[in-house]
Amino acid sequence: MRNKVLFITNVIKPGGGPAGYCYNLKSAIDEIDDNKKVVDVDFFGGIEEKRTSSTWNIKNGFLYYIKLAINLITFGLIRDFRLKVDYFLGKVSKEKKRKITECDVIVFQGYQSADYLAFAKAQGKKTIYMPHSPTIMADEYSSTCKMHGVPVDRILYSKYHRSEKYLIDNVDRIVFPSENSHDEYSNNFTLNNKDIFYINSGVKPVNVCKSDYIFPSDSINVIFAGRYILDKGFDRYNLLADSYSSSNVKFFSAGSGPLKASSNVIDLGWRTDVLNLINDADIVVIPNKVAYYDLLPLECIALGKPLVMTEIGGNIDQLKCFPVSFSAGSSENEADLVEALNSCISKVEESGSTFDSNKQAFNEHFTHRAMAYRWLEMLAGFPRG
Repeated sequence: MRNKVLFITNVIKPGGGPAGYCYNLKSAIDEIDDNKKVVDVDFFGGIEEKRTSSTWNIKNGFLYYIKLAINLITFGLIRDFRLKVDYFLGKVSKEKKRKITECDVIVFQGYQSADYLAFAKAQGKKTIYMPHSPTIMADEYSSTCKMHGVPVDRILYSKYHRSEKYLIDNVDRIVFPSENSHDEYSNNFTLNNKDIFYINSGVKPVNVCKSDYIFPSDSINVIFAGRYILDKGFDRYNLLADSYSSSNVKFFSAGSGPLKASSNVIDLGWRTDVLNLINDADIVVIPNKVAYYDLLPLECIALGKPLVMTEIGGNIDQLKCFPVSFSAGSSENEADLVEALNSCISKVEESGSTFDSNKQAFNEHFTHRAMAYRWLEMLAGFPRG
């Protein structure tokens, strides 16, 4: 009899994080013929088809400033965050309990309340935890508060740290997407004696069309896509644009956040067609200061785009696998970023901005189906609860 495996997350929808990861994984598993599956797989989480939007997407307009003033006065953001976490993560619903009892292996995708794990363990289930943030949950909470300019609740911070420590200490296996993706977890928790397994992520093949924004045809067009925050290195991207003197190189950004775009960066705002923009641009710069194993670089190579990436966290492993990618080093030395971009520009001027070798690397290893088969292979050898 085949193992029954349940993947638990909050939401399943296109985009990043556990929501996007499970969207890609579920899509692939649904496509695979049942006869080729070595385990039975089910998912628990609300399903949406709209791509993840930015937490700063509401910033434009008068209503945002009214909402921000109220939040600052009442610390509503902290209470909202606590309410959402406790509601979605802190209570084991009857339906979720029923699903857990019906399965042999429970896979917690992204941070979950310790209640879920405690219930699964009491039922004798085998358990797996896969984190999805570049930093631990407590630090993600702290970063969210600081982003919105409200104080960090130290009691709540400690609660999240204890809860994730319980997950790390008590699951039977921890899955990370690559060998270098778990630096922050190794720094905060004891992983030495844990059963750790690595499964490279994958995404659905990318469908794009012409963006409604027309890039200049007489320049090399460089783009940053994502949140305008320090962890994503948006400040470094601004400095890169400011320090680049060549008039035939133009810098663009597509995203939103508390940091402002430099006067040398054309800010296109948060877009639902970001992949269309990336496809029309020439070079993608990913200057993270902290990195897990982002899905955006996988979508970029699916389009054949050349990448400039800092060599930290999961970026280290991705750089090794992407044929046309350029390392900007692991320090915050802007000269390294400029040198990497110069090398990439030379490659683009020589060969164009779309590379079949990147597309081939994607098709061979980073599709959602390739990821799904890696999961199925691992789960086939995982003991039943």
